Amino acid sequence: MRNITLTQEEQQAKKLVESLRPLQENPAPDGYVFPCPRCGHERMTPEAVRNALSRYADVYICSECGMDEAMRDMVGRPPLPFSEWGMVLGFAEDAEDEEEESEPEVIYFRGGRVLGSDEEITVPQVLVEIQAAWAEKANAYGDVGSCVIGAGFEFEFEGKRYKMPPASKWQGSCSWEAFVDETREALEAAGATNIQYHWGVMD
Repeated sequence: MRNITLTQEEQQAKKLVESLRPLQENPAPDGYVFPCPRCGHERMTPEAVRNALSRYADVYICSECGMDEAMRDMVGRPPLPFSEWGMVLGFAEDAEDEEEESEPEVIYFRGGRVLGSDEEITVPQVLVEIQAAWAEKANAYGDVGSCVIGAGFEFEFEGKRYKMPPASKWQGSCSWEAFVDETREALEAAGATNIQYHWGVMD
């Protein structure tokens, strides 16, 4: 793995990206395969070691991204900044200049799994169930609409701030957006507050 000089922001983005590797090597029982953390596309093979290992982060990326990293290296171009990786863009907050300590920690989760944290965090079962119901409906709806990454709800629940992506196996935004209203209602019924829906970014 190449050593490169990173800003504090880039170091944090790299840490978030590398938090995915344990989940790549120990896939969920439902067989879900995370998208490529670099480009955000559904190009990863289920067996982690059959993908490309990034030259700049301890994480697997798709073969296309592996080739792009090699080509950039060959011609002397700098690597793609971690702040521009698909996974990081999906988690990006709107406020760029605010002090981090003034912002509450946001817990990003898919099912019972938490990304980007060194702490042992248990996601409340009711939130896991709401997300699972949303994903089930979206999966049944089909891959419809524009390819979007980073969509999901952000809300407060029992004194903590959460971000809940749709966890659909599709990238078409209409597959999960069709159920945004009823998912919001389920969150409200469970006691979530300050609920915001982020539409994500078009890929």
